[in-house]
Amino acid sequence: MAVGDVNGDGKADIAVGAEEEDVGANPNQGRAYVFSGADGSLLLTLDTPNPQYSARFGRGVAVGEVNGDGKADIAVGAYWEDVDSGWDQGRAYVFSGANGSLLFTLDTPNPHAQAWFGWTLAVEDLNGDGKGDIVVGSGGEDVGGTSGVGRVYVFSGANGSLLFALDTPNPQTESYFGESVAVGDVNGEGKPDIAVGAPGEDVGGNDKQGRAYVFLADVDGDGVPDAEDNCPDVYNPDQENADGDEWGDACDNCPTTATSWHVPAGDDDCDGFTTTVENYVGTDPLDACPDDINDDAWPPDMNNDANVKIADVILAFYGKVLVPETYDRRSDFNADGELGISDVIIGYYGRMFASCTP
Repeated sequence: MAVGDVNGDGKADIAVGAEEEDVGANPNQGRAYVFSGADGSLLLTLDTPNPQYSARFGRGVAVGEVNGDGKADIAVGAYWEDVDSGWDQGRAYVFSGANGSLLFTLDTPNPHAQAWFGWTLAVEDLNGDGKGDIVVGSGGEDVGGTSGVGRVYVFSGANGSLLFALDTPNPQTESYFGESVAVGDVNGEGKPDIAVGAPGEDVGGNDKQGRAYVFLADVDGDGVPDAEDNCPDVYNPDQENADGDEWGDACDNCPTTATSWHVPAGDDDCDGFTTTVENYVGTDPLDACPDDINDDAWPPDMNNDANVKIADVILAFYGKVLVPETYDRRSDFNADGELGISDVIIGYYGRMFASCTP
């Protein structure tokens, strides 16, 4: 089931899937209905455009504004529908809430038998274009040669094109990642995030214990929800200081490993240095803390002990400042080609005795 204002009367209407309903001569073809939230009257009856035996049309149902006409539209999955030679491959359809006409037919980009594409759906504007995008779970999909891992796809509500795919961080046989999906703003940054269930995943030695994952929205606008969305490249002095420091900055949205100082524009990992400078001094711009002694992604920590103190300043600058032949580009924090007092200020002011735990 799903709810949303389909007829534009200001009240949420109710979409109901009946996946095992017999339609014509086809047992278990399935059907979906939309009822008025005002009085329970029937508004729409939806059938698969590709009628067949045991399609299970109606297993996944979602409601949301897709085509921009001000009325919620209805996405319906038929996860056992045969598509070409792929039996039980599955398919999803999006119908207009205004008149029930077909808007989109969606297929998995990874076609094969028993992919179960359309097992579950959600509709929400994920790319900020004002139109609801369609999240489709393909819980039985084979990924990387492993059967039944599952995958989730997000399609544009504007034209039905694929926006991106989500994979489980822990691929297992028959984990069925994507058998449940939900969308909502989890971390309060104003964009919807995606939660995905993997009910068949083994956890800690427990067979089929199951697990759920939450993927952050595409905050940085690169078209993919990923770790960098935790630290959008913005500076806003009026933003609430969520991390408790004196700055209203990008690190208010960063992971707890982020250090508490001003974050300049272009700082992908919230450690106080722009990506350009970090690339210049030879550190990892996507890693806020050192993983090992060979990967010091925290430039002020010259001795790699995960703590900034006077020893680091001595190691970085003693005998090198303004002496070209001893130039060490890792200590050149402003990337101007020489070591000077500005590097000391940039590298260490406000960071002394700050620790970074990998």
